[in-house]
Amino acid sequence: MQQDNIKDFAIAAFRYRGHLNDTDILSLEEVYINMAVTSTIRHLEIERDYIAIEGVKRVYYQLPLGNLKRGLLTENTKRVAIDMHIEERTLWRHLARARNIFNCYYEKFTDTKLSGVT
Repeated sequence: MQQDNIKDFAIAAFRYRGHLNDTDILSLEEVYINMAVTSTIRHLEIERDYIAIEGVKRVYYQLPLGNLKRGLLTENTKRVAIDMHIEERTLWRHLARARNIFNCYYEKFTDTKLSGVT
């Protein structure tokens, strides 16, 4: 699987959102991350990509905070794919799509932030 900064950052953002409480006080950067995740889920709902939505919620949101054990993401993805009665590669493809959508929203929000400062 391809490793890149977008993938790692998006997974970390989804993990963070899965552990976020409504009462948590967020920094400005955390607000942008939360907005990008929320927008991604809404985007997927509008497109009715329920595989991606369930995948994000059941794979990424459930990952523990901190360092991950080697292979945990793969194990979770395999388990969720079996539970959802879909092929593992189908789930990986939908998760990659969700990460790319997240990246687009995150860039949009941070570009807005930067243009507002100057």
